[in-house]
Amino acid sequence: MLKQMTLSVLTQGLASAGNLAVSVLLLRLLQLDDFGRYTFIALIASVLGAVAASMTGCVYQLCRPRFRLLGRSYESAYNGFNLLVTLAATAIAATVAAAFVGPSGALDVWSLVAFVFSIIAADNLKVQAAANGQYVEVLQVEFFRQTALILCIIILKYFGWANLSYVIFLHGIMGTLAVLWMAIWLGSGLRLDRLPWVMRRHYEIARYLLPSTLISSARVSLLQILIAKSFGLDVIGLLRAAELPFGVLNPLKQSLNYFLPRAIYDLEQKPIEQTQRTAMQVGLLALAGTSALSTLAWGASLFVFPLLTHKDYPALLGALFAAAYVGMMMLALVNHYLSVVGKVRNIFWQSCAGTAVTLGVYLATYSWLEAIAAPLATAAGFFVMTAWGLVTLRRHLITTSRTIQQPDIGVRTLSYRRSGSAG
Repeated sequence: MLKQMTLSVLTQGLASAGNLAVSVLLLRLLQLDDFGRYTFIALIASVLGAVAASMTGCVYQLCRPRFRLLGRSYESAYNGFNLLVTLAATAIAATVAAAFVGPSGALDVWSLVAFVFSIIAADNLKVQAAANGQYVEVLQVEFFRQTALILCIIILKYFGWANLSYVIFLHGIMGTLAVLWMAIWLGSGLRLDRLPWVMRRHYEIARYLLPSTLISSARVSLLQILIAKSFGLDVIGLLRAAELPFGVLNPLKQSLNYFLPRAIYDLEQKPIEQTQRTAMQVGLLALAGTSALSTLAWGASLFVFPLLTHKDYPALLGALFAAAYVGMMMLALVNHYLSVVGKVRNIFWQSCAGTAVTLGVYLATYSWLEAIAAPLATAAGFFVMTAWGLVTLRRHLITTSRTIQQPDIGVRTLSYRRSGSAG
């Protein structure tokens, strides 16, 4: 478990460091409106990738142990299903991005398709490879992908070709090569003759995951669309610049997907008093650690950001994003716990509440707070969802302490199995 956790954190750390380096380079090379376009396209691809993963990669993690006796048969059938979902998500993402950003010329269209495909497919295959235990391979692919992309951007700068079209094209090429590399390493084949069987099995879990993902994605997308419509893409670029330093928290958040559910399951098998005590201690430690990291990133950005980008750092926007990222990390921890104990329906309703709060705060404040309204609304939504989740989790622990008079592994394991079938 420790090795898996370490490799997962390293992989996500490398990905976040690479994305940060790429963003800093692009912020120096591109105009603010072009940087905003790049950010907007990447956001659309990430949102569609999350929707695709709620039907494919996230479900694969849960189904693989259940179908381990089927071996390569299940995985090859899953690969066919995953390919179709990925292509559909790519088509939607590229169409939406083209509608909002407006590519001109055949090169821009195909580079846009390669860009969004590489983001969606790579993230999905990384989850699949990690579920298969190929942590080292995922780390190697991520290192190749980020290193090659940074070198290509530097070469573009050297020859004076650093524009948005070429950057997106090269990003798509490097990502597609990484996808092919991972597909070869997985080596489980691809078949389409068992699609109905795979779709039925995935539907049992995806019917709970997909609505929550759609609600969360709608919250992010609608907020970005409202900002772009009200203030333009240059403000999108400004907000992205303010958010950049807090990418240091993304490796921790993403790595939770690989090891935290099992750790929570093991904790649930212990006596209820120990479970409550450990959950409280870990929660307080996570809150203190996340707050410290966010504050440190914000303080360092005041001095480092101008040196790297030759642009002033928006301190107030950054402070609000620091608070939002604390809420995001705590929400991730709480939602993992609720998923393991079978409270996925509660996650759906809290996502609805968070979306309503986020959009409500933004619409109520954007006319006089302008760009500040965006991170303020984001932070408010995260904290409302986290508070909702903590109340649900507290009720679960209290109910468990009342109904289980002594540690009953059978009953608590059943709770976990139900959560596994429910997503």
